[in-house]
Amino acid sequence: MEDDYVAYLHAELLNRLDGKTKLLIYDIAVAPEQRRRGIATKLMQAALALGREVGAVRCWLLTEVENAAARGLYEKLGGDEWSAVGFGWRLE
Repeated sequence: MEDDYVAYLHAELLNRLDGKTKLLIYDIAVAPEQRRRGIATKLMQAALALGREVGAVRCWLLTEVENAAARGLYEKLGGDEWSAVGFGWRLE
């Protein structure tokens, strides 16, 4: 993360073929020295509010199983944990 940034959230509204919209959150990060101040909570609340405002039917995001801090935040915000299989490719 660049020194100029305290935090960021990268998300996209996706219009599905069935006409419904979903909110995908790709990444959220807070600089280590800025953590535990509620910044991630506020970013997530803003993203979820935007999703509701535009009529999104669902919000999805992924996190690592061992990322207890993130999982705790998402649970606190009312997220439902679900199982999925992820695939990744090293492109370098």
